[in-house]
Amino acid sequence: MRVENHVEADQELVEESRYIEQQRAGYGERFIAAFEDVRDLISDYPRIGRKEGRVRVRKVRRFKYNVIYAVRKDSILIVAIAHTSKRPGYWSHRLRR
Repeated sequence: MRVENHVEADQELVEESRYIEQQRAGYGERFIAAFEDVRDLISDYPRIGRKEGRVRVRKVRRFKYNVIYAVRKDSILIVAIAHTSKRPGYWSHRLRR
């Protein structure tokens, strides 16, 4: 299934990978690779994430981040790449797109 990122999710991916890289050299690329693994997995198995209301949640392996996504008729929208400690639902306005 086709997977697309919300514009703000793209920004989060870039910002979070830069932050992680600053904390520990080489880990920014590892974070992006782990995110891509999740993206590929949900593309093949859209309902693999834990259902939470209108979205599904899948953890990014080895990092304290979740991929928040919505399954649509013919595509998947990645709504957010959220740190597990961030305020829940801060991304909910993105579902109106």
